Amino acid sequence: MINPHEKMPFNNFFNEPVSLAANLIFYHFNEPTYTGAAGDVVDSSGLGKNSTSTGSLTKAAGIFGMGIKCGGGSGVNLQVNTFDLAFSERTISIWFVANSTSGISMIYEEGGTVNGINIYIVDGLLYGHTYKNNGSDFKRWHTAPVNIETWYHVVITYSNTGGFLLYVNGVATGAALPLGFDMPSHSNPNALCYQNDDSRRHDVVDSNNTGGHPFNGILDELAVWNRTLSPDEILNLYLRQGRL
Repeated sequence: MINPHEKMPFNNFFNEPVSLAANLIFYHFNEPTYTGAAGDVVDSSGLGKNSTSTGSLTKAAGIFGMGIKCGGGSGVNLQVNTFDLAFSERTISIWFVANSTSGISMIYEEGGTVNGINIYIVDGLLYGHTYKNNGSDFKRWHTAPVNIETWYHVVITYSNTGGFLLYVNGVATGAALPLGFDMPSHSNPNALCYQNDDSRRHDVVDSNNTGGHPFNGILDELAVWNRTLSPDEILNLYLRQGRL
């Protein structure tokens, strides 16, 4: 069972708790090695939703402890029947540092071509993107410029009533974009560090592209909730995990 009063990692500058209530997964990426064996990426939420590394995934210094080094076909296939279920609210939080921001780099991919929610980079712009029913019900995205060799904390929040937001380093990049729908189930392979099978970006449908658009850099501290974190919680999360 999850302790809703458990605290996320923090530093000496800020020590307000960020509740793990309604947390779906929480990956520290502090395992000593990755072998590609099923479940070798360990979920620290207490729910046992482990995922599996691919492509000889290696370790690197993260924002808090160790992180995963993406590139060359390595990454994480996220557990099925966890990320692809229907929801009315979702928050996705992850830290990244990119070695390159040229071209297309998929950081977090959830869903297929019909329904989904993604985080990716296109030529120096970070995108938080969501879509439903092939984009006919809605297709929403926010952007923010990013540089190489710089740590960023990115959060996207989805609420059927509150809209869609992207936060970078604790600050919203724009006003909430309206949604008005729950996200239906969206069964398709999901991944970190690359695209896994079918997906959709803000400007294109991209099918049958397993391993495509690899992210070259480091990811750390992935957490996903089936609720919408408040702006204060998101700022706390950034300050508690950052090396200020």
